[in-house]
Amino acid sequence: IGFATQQMTSGYLDLAPGRLVFELRDAMPFVLAAALVAGWDRWPAGRSWLVAAAVAFAVAGTLHAVTSVWFGLTWPPEAPVDGVSLSVGVLSVLATLALPFGPLLASVGLWRARSTNRHGSRWLATIAAVGTVAVLVMVTRLLLAIAVLRITYNLQVSEPFPGALMVANLSFTIGAGLIALLGVAALWAAPGRFFVPEGLIAAGAIAAAVAAIVGEGAPLLIQADVISNSWIGWIPLAGYGQLLGLLVVALGFLSARISVPGEN
Repeated sequence: IGFATQQMTSGYLDLAPGRLVFELRDAMPFVLAAALVAGWDRWPAGRSWLVAAAVAFAVAGTLHAVTSVWFGLTWPPEAPVDGVSLSVGVLSVLATLALPFGPLLASVGLWRARSTNRHGSRWLATIAAVGTVAVLVMVTRLLLAIAVLRITYNLQVSEPFPGALMVANLSFTIGAGLIALLGVAALWAAPGRFFVPEGLIAAGAIAAAVAAIVGEGAPLLIQADVISNSWIGWIPLAGYGQLLGLLVVALGFLSARISVPGEN
């Protein structure tokens, strides 16, 4: 759907690796939803929350797909603020607002399914370390969101509903930041042994969150002349890192399907 929309709006098919990563990353809500369905039996205490997380991921992905289809079918718009453009904008905002609920609900589910079968001091130290990283990630992402909103406001971008777009922009940033929180929750739910699923979820979540910060922060730092323009060539690598991290998160949930009963 993403490639078809891109071809309809630009008139050519872009098969560059960067574009492929972009489209695959947009498809990740469906992959994460499927992985949650496959592995949620490992965490029975938090299963209802994980079910809700899978639904949230599927809804966010569906809204984004519908937005892309509608955008492609109605391109080019007849006027900047016609009914069609407004509909596309509303769907896009709704898709972005739905995005944070997936990782948030999954975090709650894993947190409720916490294991008591762990070596206390070692696990607490690990959770504290990852938690610190997660807090730094979320604070940084929030500051980046504020910076982007200020730039948008200063440029006085004309939109049919600028307030809603600002909320959606902030929601997108916080939603991706909640992936870091998912990593902390996964460690909290990990048992003392057989913790491969939780370990994969935590590692992938932190990697995806850090890569997202690099991808969003580097352009702002270049624009502010804090770092050299030569760094711009490295920015696409952040997209690869974010996609790889989310794939590892999905692999973690999927690997929970083959966990031995009683491991959790």
